[in-house]
Amino acid sequence: MNWFKKNKINTLDWPATSPDLNVIENIWDIIDKKLTNYHPTTVDELQQLILKLWTEIPVETCQNLVQSISRRLETCICVKGNTSSKY
Repeated sequence: MNWFKKNKINTLDWPATSPDLNVIENIWDIIDKKLTNYHPTTVDELQQLILKLWTEIPVETCQNLVQSISRRLETCICVKGNTSSKY
């Protein structure tokens, strides 16, 4: 942060992992919600299940998330960096 200040670079006041700004966070949320329907008993089972669920996410879902980034950025700016509940 000191380097940014020293070089007069403004930074965003909200975290980079915000689901409002990070598409992969939305994908992980989809997987996480589907995982509640399963009960893997080993790490290997969990890894295989995550891979299965990942491949089942429709391409359109990913495309819609990427295409919604500009709208989500606008929303984030309007709420001054707070996490919004809707994109």
